[in-house]
This record gives sequence, structure tokens and C-alpha cells, in this order.
Amino acid sequence: MAKKEAAALTAKDQTRYQIMADWAESAMAPVAVRGTALYGEDAAAHARGMLADAGMDPAELDRLIGGRPNLDPDAKPGKHSPQLNLRVTPELKQQISDLAHERGTKPSELARELLTAGVRELQRSHQGTTHGKTHTA
Repeated sequence: MAKKEAAALTAKDQTRYQIMADWAESAMAPVAVRGTALYGEDAAAHARGMLADAGMDPAELDRLIGGRPNLDPDAKPGKHSPQLNLRVTPELKQQISDLAHERGTKPSELARELLTAGVRELQRSHQGTTHGKTHTA
């Protein structure tokens, strides 16, 4: 396997590289200017502003930061949907995959649909059997 040659550094990059190398080899501690560091929401807002000034679309930034879209349309960017992990038989997993493929959807979307329908049906049937009855311990 041939070794890939690195691209030549520009004069500006060579100067920057040399300055950083000199600093690293001198074992100098970085100097912090008191009161200039930003943290938390302030740092995030500053970084967003810098990226917007550089021409980045705020919606694209939200997409990149947030990862997968939240199932709650009102959720703030970066908030994750709760997860439910469960084990199934290989046969059930295959059935869900096949049905999802037939319907042109993802297995996770089909599983959410099935769980939602199942929970609603159980709630309806439970209300029908307990309506008007009192429970005693």
C-alpha cells in the first residue's frame, strides 16, 4: 500500500504551525484573560452567533446538534425523546421488519404505532371492565 503524501502547507499555515510548535515546546501555560470565558447558555449563544455570522443556517445547526429529531414537536433542540428498550423473539422482530418494509416505514416507527394502538386498546378494555366498580384491597 502506497503512503499518501500530505498536502503542502501554505505560508500562513506554516507560520501558525511554527508558533504553536514553539509554544508547545516551551512548556508555557496558556494565559487566560479574566472575565473573557463564557460558560453554559452564554457560550452556546456566542457560538451560535459566530456560526450564523459565518453563514450557517440556524435550522441546520439545530439539526446537527439535536441528533435524531425529537418525537415531541414542541421539544427544545437537543432534548432527546425517552426510549423504551425491550427484547423480542427473532420471529417477532422479523415480522415487524417485514411489515414495516411492506408499509414503507421504519421498524421503530411501526413499533411506536403498534404500541400506541395496543395501549389505547388496553385502556379502553380496562375502562369497560372497571366502569362503575370499586376496588377493595
